[in-house]
Amino acid sequence: MPRVMQRKKPPAEAGFAGRVKYLLLGTLFGLVSAVFFSLIFSFLMPMSFVPEEMLSVLVCFVAFLGAFLAGFSALRLIGSAGLLNGLICGALFLSVHLIAAMLAGGIFSGAVIFICLALEIAGGILGGIVSVNTK
Repeated sequence: MPRVMQRKKPPAEAGFAGRVKYLLLGTLFGLVSAVFFSLIFSFLMPMSFVPEEMLSVLVCFVAFLGAFLAGFSALRLIGSAGLLNGLICGALFLSVHLIAAMLAGGIFSGAVIFICLALEIAGGILGGIVSVNTK
């Protein structure tokens, strides 16, 4: 006779410390993936003719993709409250990205920085919502 598999306790019920741990892990995954995609684009840029004006668009795209993956991976572990936890994950990603950009001295001026910041928050939220609604 087959055994009935017992459902494990969802990670979301691990309490506040568990959620913080999963949010930090997701943010770390998003940051590592953003660095990985930045490296890929930096190797592909010399091989193709891409105008220098496209650099800020690529940076914003990589930031959005990293924040999306951060929210997606964190909420895959948490499993609930995709909007709120995705917002928190996007804000964590944004804060680490801003600190790194300030230390490197490479912050864009003008409206590009605000568009990039909004895309990072939206990426975290969207990743969280998509993660909670997929199986």
